Amino acid sequence: MLLKIGLVVIGVVILYVVVQVLLYKRDMKKTKEDLLTFVTKNKKDVSVTIIENDDVVLEWNADQKTPLASTVKLVVLFHFVKAVSSGAIKLEEKVALSDIERFYIDRTDGGAHAYWLEVNDFSEHATLLDVAKGMMQFSSNACTDYLIDRLGLEKINDQMKQAGLTEHDELMPLTPMILWSAYVSDRRRDAFKKMSGVSEEQYKSLMNEIFNIMKNDPEHKKALEEKMKKKNLLGWRIQSLLTQKLTKSTTNQYAHFMKLPG
Repeated sequence: MLLKIGLVVIGVVILYVVVQVLLYKRDMKKTKEDLLTFVTKNKKDVSVTIIENDDVVLEWNADQKTPLASTVKLVVLFHFVKAVSSGAIKLEEKVALSDIERFYIDRTDGGAHAYWLEVNDFSEHATLLDVAKGMMQFSSNACTDYLIDRLGLEKINDQMKQAGLTEHDELMPLTPMILWSAYVSDRRRDAFKKMSGVSEEQYKSLMNEIFNIMKNDPEHKKALEEKMKKKNLLGWRIQSLLTQKLTKSTTNQYAHFMKLPG
């Protein structure tokens, strides 16, 4: 069973990489000199850890915590595999697409979720394996947040600790932050002021509140989404603030995490 799950995960990760290459085909024209130029200009913001045959061959700001963005989906996948291996969930379990759509916010994921739906041409349901592919192959944030809710946020965070990710922020759902500004104000400047002053505990509480709205109150969620767009509550200053609120960790921890046995 573990071998089967391992092969599924490898396949999902490979597909994820392939699709990302296709989606960003234009970037494939860039050379290693382009990469080096970027690193040179952004030394403080770049973090690299490369391990080959158990030897660390390159480190740069390896222990500097940086926003993970979609890299954090590897942690969700890790717990997903553990849950399947233990029999807590089954790959073929059916999931209503409407339950996943609760966590979707239009035009905020580069078309990833819509592309997942288009390619698969589902009717009304998908399997849990399909949802995991939506997260890893297509990078759908809605699929990710559905799995976070299905697996349990607290369990995932506990699993991270057991896996030795000691320099890892607690995982938070991905989509609630997009509605944060609309949740606290009708005006962009006022929203930015209110968002800038929150503590980490206040932030976690706010994200949980919005996450519960998205899950249980579709009309309220729709109203927040419409207000966000109508009032233009995602200006560049707010987007920059949201980036800094993303879950953070280090490349050192993730490089060693990827070497963990199955």
